[in-house]
Amino acid sequence: FTLLLGRPWLYVWDFIDLLVFLALVEAVLAQRSWRWFVGVWAVGILNHEIAVFVGAFLVVDPVARWALGRLGRAPRESFDHARALAGLGCVAASFAIVEGLRSALLVEEIGPKIFRDAPAGGQSVHFMLGHNVDQLVAVFTRFDYGMPFSIPLLLLGVVAIAVALARRDPSRFAGLALTFGAIIASLLTFGVLFETRIYVVLIPLCVAGAVLLPRPAPPTA
Repeated sequence: FTLLLGRPWLYVWDFIDLLVFLALVEAVLAQRSWRWFVGVWAVGILNHEIAVFVGAFLVVDPVARWALGRLGRAPRESFDHARALAGLGCVAASFAIVEGLRSALLVEEIGPKIFRDAPAGGQSVHFMLGHNVDQLVAVFTRFDYGMPFSIPLLLLGVVAIAVALARRDPSRFAGLALTFGAIIASLLTFGVLFETRIYVVLIPLCVAGAVLLPRPAPPTA
């Protein structure tokens, strides 16, 4: 990530995102209660809308645990309704908070004025998937000394870490893996492929993979 980072593209709120998602991953490893996740979400959503995925994790995790138990891939667990409802509340509140803060505080978007390729202002959401797909095709079909193909390789590496963690301990990490997969999908849909600062939220998962995957696999039940 450090090698791929563009120097103009790193802001103070990116470091807060890093801490928020590090707290998310730590809470998963420590198997903390849903109240801890709600606290992490409450801090993160005031900084950046991507914290909605902390709430989304609270929904995805109990669904994944319940489904894996029914499929025989993990110990059977009853569906955690409190966790899922807390997550749904966080997700719903996220949209209300983000739109409320944007309408109350946004005075002027300067991106379209100082960057030629910035999306036109006045929209809450910018769909960049088509543009990013074109960029992905270009980086693998045109030679460039900057080696931009290393950016999608980073994303593929993160997906591989998520899958490896989920395979090692499905009950604990399947929900986390699905959440980070959704984060990557959202970054490619609404972000700009070459704006590499948006990938700072993926660092904590890479740290977890570096710490856990070299260790011997835990004994199965």
